[in-house]
Amino acid sequence: VEAIEKTGDSPIPFTERLILGGDEYLRGFLEGHFRGDSATVATLDYRWPIWIMFDANAFFSVGNVFPGRFNDFNVKRFVASWGAHDRRFAGILVG
Repeated sequence: VEAIEKTGDSPIPFTERLILGGDEYLRGFLEGHFRGDSATVATLDYRWPIWIMFDANAFFSVGNVFPGRFNDFNVKRFVASWGAHDRRFAGILVG
């Protein structure tokens, strides 16, 4: 669970606003799909080994961005993202 917000009173430039989506937060959405001054995200992530260099991953995330200092914060505004994927390791095993 993570919550982020700005600390000063000056406006945040568009390029510096918090971004959800992409590879880290709310992975089911494109990076930059959500931009705002404050953000809240909760993620459940489960990984399990399948073979020597092959893992699987399932995830579920909820969250959203908000204007100002969590203005208009409401759990009903949260969006959900979920999915599963494989992870392959390309490397040399030493042992």
